[in-house]
Amino acid sequence: MKRYILLHMGILGHQHKNLTADAMKEAGIGRSQPWILNYLADHEGCIQRELAHHSHFDPASITSALTGMEEQGLVTREVVDGDKRALRVTLTEKGWEKERVVQEIFTEVEEKALTGFSAEEKELLNGFLSRIHGNLNDFAVQKGWKVDEFLPHPGKENKA
Repeated sequence: MKRYILLHMGILGHQHKNLTADAMKEAGIGRSQPWILNYLADHEGCIQRELAHHSHFDPASITSALTGMEEQGLVTREVVDGDKRALRVTLTEKGWEKERVVQEIFTEVEEKALTGFSAEEKELLNGFLSRIHGNLNDFAVQKGWKVDEFLPHPGKENKA
């Protein structure tokens, strides 16, 4: 069977998702929460609309996820300058604790996945993957398709 590189990457992504999902479930972290926690850790106090725009989820799913996270005490949402449509989202202390657990899980899985790789090989792999991602973003722009904004192309503004 011919193995295509991107198919192989997709299989690895699926395997990573399954491994981390089991660990997240054990830690009491819901399916969409790792991405939201990571984004909020890097963009503390962002507007909910911005979070939805940069996510791979539709706005209704983000609203639902944030409502659950708010009920669990992981985030707070507050109206921005009297505009009821603009909600600022921030992590609570409990949310920051869960975000640290997410980082520990991702780090552990990544370390296991890259066992036997030298530091130079890891750096090369990361560079190759970034280039592939950038190439696919460029391709999407050429086609007029949605660009993946989660990991912007290194060294380029992601305008689409």
